[in-house]
Amino acid sequence: MQNNYQIRRPSLYVVGTPIGNLLDFTMRAKLTLNYVDCILAEDTRKSRILLDFYQIKTDIRPFHNWNEKKNAGIIAEKIKTNNLAYALITDAGMPQISDPGFLLVKKCIEKTIDVISVPGPSALTAAASLSDLPLNRFVFEGFLSRRKDKLMKELANLEDETRGMIFFEAPHRILGFLECSQKVFGSDRYIIVARELTKTFETCYRGTVKDVESYLKKSPKECKGEFTIIVSGREGHPDSSIELERWLNILLMHMDLKNARSVLKEFGVFRRNLIYDSTLKKG
Repeated sequence: MQNNYQIRRPSLYVVGTPIGNLLDFTMRAKLTLNYVDCILAEDTRKSRILLDFYQIKTDIRPFHNWNEKKNAGIIAEKIKTNNLAYALITDAGMPQISDPGFLLVKKCIEKTIDVISVPGPSALTAAASLSDLPLNRFVFEGFLSRRKDKLMKELANLEDETRGMIFFEAPHRILGFLECSQKVFGSDRYIIVARELTKTFETCYRGTVKDVESYLKKSPKECKGEFTIIVSGREGHPDSSIELERWLNILLMHMDLKNARSVLKEFGVFRRNLIYDSTLKKG
């Protein structure tokens, strides 16, 4: 079989690995990892499970966020000088998609080393395939900030985005993400939260941000595993000051200015800065 599969040298193979189900591993990926000179792995202990399952005996070395900056140039130089073939893998999915790899790929390209993709599973595309939202165009944001204040700012920058938005989130931060999303996008914004994709307990929650957050708050056992989140984009931009003024006047017939401002934000229709300017004039 080795004679039928040629490894190019010098080269770096960027290889996709399963995101949960070990059977989601292509024959090409298996052959590549078998016949390269070395495998660079984000976490050698986790990757060893995959390699042992497929009886891959290739030498494996750690390559992660903590040593990428230091080692990327050294590794690229070694590949070039010794005419080697290396493979880059991460714990799950495709390298560079919210994972290490950028600096090594950049250094290899600078040294005219062939960089070859061996595509595989990705939580990004897996979640998109389950979406009942139109995602022919979307924005991928990956993991946002862990700090609540920065998270709010990052989400606020996406407030007027009309395309679907895809995020990754960790289990201990999922409720915080949904809370902030509700404040920025409004409680009625449609959202899809995919959990444990390709694994035994794969689950997909669909509904408004408010409904999904409420359900997960009541079901702490389901706040485990990795999450991929799809938030629908804003529908249209009726930002006319005349239209906003009309709605504001109607609301002020039934409530004070502060509550009217809150209701307009909950609508998720008008831009927040426009709401602020209009209510400021009324104040």
